[in-house]
Amino acid sequence: QQATKVNGYNLIVCAMDTDDIPVQPDFPFAFKAGELSALYDGWKIVKYNENVGELHRVDEKGERIQQHFATLLAQRVK
Repeated sequence: QQATKVNGYNLIVCAMDTDDIPVQPDFPFAFKAGELSALYDGWKIVKYNENVGELHRVDEKGERIQQHFATLLAQRVK
């Protein structure tokens, strides 16, 4: 955040660790619900959602693995 100039943007898409869909064990980091947006208090949140998506990898049945993801687009205003 400190490297972002005033009026600049941060775009983040990251895995989440939720009760219904725990993060994959090999992911080095994941946010809990609401955690990412809380870090951007004081910024203009242009877009924020926490949705289920699919990884490119598949499980033992050949089905794509589902994971919660947080997506944030925020503008630094001060």
